[in-house]
Amino acid sequence: MRLVVAGATGATGRHVVTRALHAGHRVTALVRRDGGFPAHPDLSTTYVNVVDDDTRLAGVLAETRADAIISTLGNPLARAPKILGRAHRTLVSAATRAGTPRIATMIAYGSAATTAPAPPAIRLLAATLLRTDFRDLGQVDAALAASALNWTIIHFGALTDDPPTGRWTLSKQLTRPSRYRVARADVADALLHAVTTDEFPRCRTVLSGARP
Repeated sequence: MRLVVAGATGATGRHVVTRALHAGHRVTALVRRDGGFPAHPDLSTTYVNVVDDDTRLAGVLAETRADAIISTLGNPLARAPKILGRAHRTLVSAATRAGTPRIATMIAYGSAATTAPAPPAIRLLAATLLRTDFRDLGQVDAALAASALNWTIIHFGALTDDPPTGRWTLSKQLTRPSRYRVARADVADALLHAVTTDEFPRCRTVLSGARP
């Protein structure tokens, strides 16, 4: 497949790029600065502002004849303005204009459609300390759900830098993950699974990490 990765230079995005190339896909990494990726015949990097520049992004998607977008974008820390809602509206707009049919993204468990079934402690955080962040994540959900794209949202728990296990599970049941901790490399594999199969079309999912 021809994949475009938004957030490619982030901790999870790098796993997506590496594992997609290993699986034989052609990858275009969207970056804001030099990503420092090793040279690979199936990898290209493009400088795009995915928050605002849907015209430039649509051009990249059309030029690469992208089959799917994978987003591993995250919000800035502390009190910086939240950008994920805007970024996903840009991704949706550009994909629609370019005819790119598929998108998968990752957002925190406890946000959007997973707020209601989340445990009380997570709901409390969503309503207090993380209120601004989770409101922005709700905009991600709304942008995808309102689109005509074939989308998958993966809700994750606590990300780790552990090695990949290959024993993650993805469920349409929006209850708490059976294993909250999950390796970033496993998140990358789940995102790739979402866009390369027809198992999770236009749906929200919850990712569980491997049991010890």
